[in-house]
Amino acid sequence: MPLTGHAASRPKEAESHALRRAPGLLGGAFGSLVDSLLGATVQFSGFNAGTQRLTGRPGPGIRRISGAPLLSNSGVNLASASATAALMAWLVLRVL
Repeated sequence: MPLTGHAASRPKEAESHALRRAPGLLGGAFGSLVDSLLGATVQFSGFNAGTQRLTGRPGPGIRRISGAPLLSNSGVNLASASATAALMAWLVLRVL
């Protein structure tokens, strides 16, 4: 017996709902990846043996753990958010 009325539209609604969520899911995954890659490569992370703490600034007595001292955490966040916003704007305007 075929579905009619409201029940017949549910598969289409579910598909439409999933398609509306896809850009957000893609944007979140992309932004997280970019943030992690930038943080690991261009954000300095070091260990201060005197205070036994991690630091984001190079200096005397600081042992480098990873990253180059090019961007602060705020700079990494700005760059990854900007790249994600640009990609998602392009995706929504050109592809979807």
